[in-house]
Order: sequence, then C-alpha cells, then structure tokens
Amino acid sequence: MKVWNSAYLADIEEQLDDIENRLILIDADLIIIDNEVGQVHTVVNAIQAMIDSLPILTETGGTVITDGTEQNVYINAAPDGVYKPICVKINFTAQQAGEETIVRLYYDNAPGGAGLLLVDELTFAGVIAPAMVVVDLDPNRYGIAVTIERTAGAARAYPWDVVYEATP
Repeated sequence: MKVWNSAYLADIEEQLDDIENRLILIDADLIIIDNEVGQVHTVVNAIQAMIDSLPILTETGGTVITDGTEQNVYINAAPDGVYKPICVKINFTAQQAGEETIVRLYYDNAPGGAGLLLVDELTFAGVIAPAMVVVDLDPNRYGIAVTIERTAGAARAYPWDVVYEATP
C-alpha cells in the first residue's frame, strides 16, 4: 500500500485548483465569444434583410416620333420569367394645341402567346399639364406593351423611359 504524504497531496490540490480556475476563465471567455458571435449573426441577418429588400432597378428609354399609326413605346412580348415592371414615363412637352394622342396598355396573360390584350387607353388632347404621363405597370409573366398613336396634329417626338425590377 502506497502512502501519500500531505505535501504531495497539497501540491495536487493546488494544481487542481489552478486547473479549475483556468476552466472558469475559459468558460467566461466562451460566454463572451458566444455573445459576440450572436451579435455578429444579428448584424449579418440585418444586412441580409436589407440587401434582400432592395430591388435591382433597371431602366431603358428612347424617343418615339408619332407618325399617325399605333407605335410601340415599350414592349416586352416574351419575358424570360416573371418580371416586375414599375412604370413607363412619357414626356408630352412637345404636344401642342389641336393635337391628340392615345396611349394604350396591353398585357398577355396566357402561356404560349395568346396575344397582347388591350387593358387601358387614355386620350390626351392639346397641351397637357403636368407634361409627364406615367403609366403604372403590374408584374407580368407573358408580355406587356405600351403604345402611342397620334390621331390629330403634327408628328412630335415623345421621349420615354421605363423602370423595372430585375432579378439579381
């Protein structure tokens, strides 16, 4: 039978106390690290939510000179998938008294291209104020068109632009 002397046992107890104190400090450090990781996750999640909520907007535009026939201002007859057009803006500052213009909105809502169907049309006669016509657009899957037709008066240039949300 081995006999342990009290000095040896005291040394072992001191080492165990030291290990226990180190473990307490490590536990405290792990709690701090855990809290910091939680804060990082909270910040990352908030940033991701902000990024996800920001649509990527794309725009295009041009000028249509009315010639007495119905002309496309904006057309997307075969989108790749569901897309979210926001609006088409047409500048009417060139339109004069005695002139009349019709703006039409068409949608296709059937697979396989059933064709663009008239949804709305607005007639603008003479000088209009405000001079910017905004045609609000809905999300679409099968096709959309905004057209313009001069029915009275001289040929005029109508600058336009369209804004839509693009998929990143």
